[in-house]
Amino acid sequence: IRATAVGLDPALPVVRVMTDDVASCPDVTLVDDVLDAMVTHGVRRMPIRSGEGKLVGIVSLSDLACLHWDKGQVGQTLADTCGTRHLQ
Repeated sequence: IRATAVGLDPALPVVRVMTDDVASCPDVTLVDDVLDAMVTHGVRRMPIRSGEGKLVGIVSLSDLACLHWDKGQVGQTLADTCGTRHLQ
């Protein structure tokens, strides 16, 4: 989506448009801390890694909202991430 949004050819190899400095959290991170990390990095989805550094899942704001987490906090995190993320 980022590639086509700025007018790049969607047939480009993914390595040319992907985010390569990906923020992630360890699988023992508390939900509040994941929300803070989402704001800090301006993302709506946070990869979660094992103690060995392997990807074990992704937490999204919608995951948290569907679990009836504090909706005010989830909503504020969404608002904060929207304000920090810009196309380059």
